[in-house]
Amino acid sequence: MSQLDPLKSFTELTIGKRVDRDKAVVNGSAAANVLFNIKGGRVAIHLLVGEITTAASGATNLRLQSNPDVGTTAVVSNVLALGGLEIGTLLVPTGAVGDAIYGVSAGAAQGPLRDLVLPAGGIEATSSGAETVTIKWSVFYVPVDDGAYVEAA
Repeated sequence: MSQLDPLKSFTELTIGKRVDRDKAVVNGSAAANVLFNIKGGRVAIHLLVGEITTAASGATNLRLQSNPDVGTTAVVSNVLALGGLEIGTLLVPTGAVGDAIYGVSAGAAQGPLRDLVLPAGGIEATSSGAETVTIKWSVFYVPVDDGAYVEAA
């Protein structure tokens, strides 16, 4: 007999299905790091949030991009300087394509202003700078197309 989890059901109804990606590493010497793969069609992302788990002290910048299966790679969230941000800092794209990522402190983060609609393909993190930063990510989404889903890369 299955048991309904009311909190999970409420979360899925209000902000969508959740997929987690632990310990995604970004550094300026590496190629784009795929965080999530979107399969089967378009999805609406209600919330994409990262949490810094190892901090950078120097000049390292983070950018998020959509790398579609068909078409041109597009900037989802523009550069945020990670140097000096504390462990636990929450990173949230605004939802406006090309805006900088919110990332202020470990105490709180503003949620996105609007949803992102992304096609099948990858959600990637790129960075500049020599330091390595580790960030855990969670995405909450709903499918736009029948059969579309998100999985951790």
